[in-house]
Amino acid sequence: MLTAAMLVLAAQAATAVPPSTVVEVPEDHGAQNVVVTERTIAPGGETGWHVHPGYEICHVVSGDIEMRTSAGVTRYKAGDTPVVPRGMPHDAVNVGSRPALLAVTFLVDRGAAMRVDTPAPAK
Repeated sequence: MLTAAMLVLAAQAATAVPPSTVVEVPEDHGAQNVVVTERTIAPGGETGWHVHPGYEICHVVSGDIEMRTSAGVTRYKAGDTPVVPRGMPHDAVNVGSRPALLAVTFLVDRGAAMRVDTPAPAK
């Protein structure tokens, strides 16, 4: 059975991953898949506000990012691993002077859109 701790360890071990790898979880283990991908955000760039149909575990391989949510803003550096819960609107912003490399693992519902754009929360 997959656990969040196992997914975090997998993300931390990743140094380079294919553009996107979907691990089909057997049907008897639930209605979710594991998707592992790599994301690079240019200095000053951002992902835009969005949500996912499951958990996002985002290991910062290099660079500095801010994760913005309705709960506030948290800064992360290389070696940090923020976890974004299902359905939480968020926006990752590169606040550093070099590209931010992220190894991202998702535990998401089968057949659902991986990402749904959403407006920024009201302040």
